[in-house]
Amino acid sequence: MDETQADKYTKATLEQLHAEVAAAGIDLKALAGRIGLDYNTFWRYTSGKRAMPMHVFWAALDALKIDEQVFVRRARERLND
Repeated sequence: MDETQADKYTKATLEQLHAEVAAAGIDLKALAGRIGLDYNTFWRYTSGKRAMPMHVFWAALDALKIDEQVFVRRARERLND
């Protein structure tokens, strides 16, 4: 099955989220705790096993103190690499 543009953007977005977590000097378990989410559930979202609800995505950006426009720009740059 061919990867769609939406699939590619989702992958770039998840990769960027992982990069932002690493840059913050924390891990996914710590971020899950910051947003009040079970780690296993959060892992399934961040690994692409399940679609991440938008409220979880926004909570993660808020917890990381990342402006959404900056995040989207970085994810798009990753997509275009």
